[in-house]
Amino acid sequence: SEVDECGECGGDGIDEGACDCAGSVEDCAGECGGTAENCPDWVDCPSCYENTASMTAIVLDALSGDQMYADGDILAAFDDAGNNRGIAILLYPIPFGPYEGTGLYEIQIRGDAAGDAISFKYYDASEDEVLDSGTGYTFVIDDIIGDVVIPHEISVGAITLSIDIASGWNWFSLNVEGDMSIGSVMASLTSTDGDFIKSASASSTYYPDFGWYGGLDELGVIGMYKFNSANADLLVFSGAPVDPLSTPIDLASGWNWLGFTPQNDGATADALVSITTNEGDFIKNQGASSTYYSDFGWYGGLEVMAPTEGYMLSVAEGSTLTYPNFGADDALTREKSEKELPVAVSDWEVNYHDYEFNGHITMSIDSREDSHGDYIAAFVGDECRGLAERMYFPFGDSYMYSVMVYSNLADGEELRFKYYDSAIGEIVEYAETIDFTSDMIVGDGFNTFDLSREGSDLQQPIAYGISDAYPNPFNPVTSFEYTLEKDGMVQVAIYDINGRMVSELVNGYQSAGSYPVVWDAQELSSGVYMVNMISGDYSTVQKVMLIK
Repeated sequence: SEVDECGECGGDGIDEGACDCAGSVEDCAGECGGTAENCPDWVDCPSCYENTASMTAIVLDALSGDQMYADGDILAAFDDAGNNRGIAILLYPIPFGPYEGTGLYEIQIRGDAAGDAISFKYYDASEDEVLDSGTGYTFVIDDIIGDVVIPHEISVGAITLSIDIASGWNWFSLNVEGDMSIGSVMASLTSTDGDFIKSASASSTYYPDFGWYGGLDELGVIGMYKFNSANADLLVFSGAPVDPLSTPIDLASGWNWLGFTPQNDGATADALVSITTNEGDFIKNQGASSTYYSDFGWYGGLEVMAPTEGYMLSVAEGSTLTYPNFGADDALTREKSEKELPVAVSDWEVNYHDYEFNGHITMSIDSREDSHGDYIAAFVGDECRGLAERMYFPFGDSYMYSVMVYSNLADGEELRFKYYDSAIGEIVEYAETIDFTSDMIVGDGFNTFDLSREGSDLQQPIAYGISDAYPNPFNPVTSFEYTLEKDGMVQVAIYDINGRMVSELVNGYQSAGSYPVVWDAQELSSGVYMVNMISGDYSTVQKVMLIK
C-alpha cells in the first residue's frame, strides 16, 4: 500500500500537506504548525513515586478569569523542590453542565507521603510561554479532586510575591489571591517547631509532625499578620493580583490590622484618602508611624505604604477604606539605605524583629537647645528599645523626635531616655520615665512629651498630693501646688457642691514633680467648691470657700 502524507501505511487520502511541517515546527504535543520554541522540558515519572491523587481541572487566566485551553497546552504539577509530580495535556471539552465547552485536564499527581505542597505550571501553546499558578494543593494519597461537573479551578498567569522573613517578629500582608489556606501560603518556608502566626482574631502554631494548627487556617488580603519565625527565610507565594477598587475594607473604631492590596507603592495620604479621618488618627508598621492632623493631613515617618507590608491603623470613627489602584510611579521616593549613626552612639540600635509589641512617643528636648543630627533613644536597662533623629514639624514650626518603642511585654516595662547632643558630642540622661504599654500613643507634634530633668539620679517627689490652697477663704484668686510621684496622666478640676465640674485646670501627661496652680474664680458665685486631683490610682479632694 501507499504511504499517506503523515507517513502512515494504507493512508486514506487526507488533504495534501495536512501533515507537512515544512516551514513550521511541531507544538509540544507533536502537532504540525506550532511555534514551540519554548517548549518546556517537563518529564513525568510515574515510577518515581509510590502514590497518586487524581485531579480533574480547568485552567483560568488569573488576570481575566477567562478559561484557557488549546491544542498543545500542558498542565504540570511540581513540589516545592521543583520536582515534577505529574503532567496532563488537554483532554477534551466538557460536553455538559455549567462548564460545557471548557477544556478539561486530568492529571495524576504523584507522591510518596501525604502533606507535600504542590504547585502548578502551565504551558500556553498559543503564546509559547510557561505560566506559574497561584493555585496550590496539599498532596493526599488516593485523593480525588474535581470531576466533569465541578472541576477543580487552577489559575495561571499569576503574580509571585517574595517576602523577606527575618528571625523574630514580622508584620506582612498579601495582595494576591490563590489557595489561601495557611499550608499553601506558608509552604515555601522552612518552618520550625513553635513558629507562630496571628491575625487580629486568630492564630496558629507550627508542629513538625502535623504542620500548622490553630484557629487561623486561612489567610486573606484585607488584614495583616504577625509572624514569629525561628529562622530568616523567604516567603514565596503566587496568586491573581487583587483589584483594590473591588476589595473595600471595613474599618472599625479603634485599632485595625490592615493589609495593603494595591500592586504598587503609594503615598500614605493618598492610600488613606477614602476613610473618615479625625484628629489623632494614627497608622504604623514595625518601624515607622504617621499621625493625622485635622488642618494638615497625615504626617510622620511613615510616608509611603507598600505591598506585602503590614499596618495597624487606629481611627476614632469607623468607615470604609478603598485603596486606589496605584501606578508604578505614584509613590514618593523612599530612602533605601540605612543612616549611619554617629560613633558616640553607634550602639544605639534596635532590631524591631526581636519584639512582639510596639508603641509610639512624640518627644522634644526642653532643657537645652537641640539641633540637626541630635537623637533620642529609649532604654530598658542597658537595652536600646527605640531611636529617633530630630525632625522638623512644619505645622507648628517646631522640632520633634518620633520614637517607635518596643517590648516583649504588653505592659509594665519602664522606659528611660538618653539624648545625644551632636553640637558638643555629649550624651545626656534624663530622669523622666514612661511605662511601656502595647500600642501606646504618647504625644503628637503639637503636644510633645518633653525631656527636661537632666541626670538619671535626680530625687523624685516622695508622694502624690496637693497642698492647702492659700488664701482660703479667698476672693477671687487662690493658689496651691500638686505633686506627682511618677510620670503619668493628671487631672485637676474644680466642682461645685452638686458635683458639677465648673473648671478644669490641668488635664494631660506630665513628668513626676511639683507644679503650682493659680485659680481665678472671678466668674463664679460665692460658695464651697471642691478641688479634685486624679493621677493613676491616686485621687484627693480639698474644700475651698469663695467669698465675694
